[in-house]
Amino acid sequence: MILGLRQQTGTIIYTEELRAIAFLIDQLQRIKLEKHLYTTYLRSGQ
Repeated sequence: MILGLRQQTGTIIYTEELRAIAFLIDQLQRIKLEKHLYTTYLRSGQ
């Protein structure tokens, strides 16, 4: 994914930028998981 991004833009992506992107991806995945778990909890009627 990142390699494709690098090839498309023609620019060098530095380590700190990759770290920031990875952090944001992780945060989005955590939010998605928490939303799914909370929705499941609410649907269970507890």
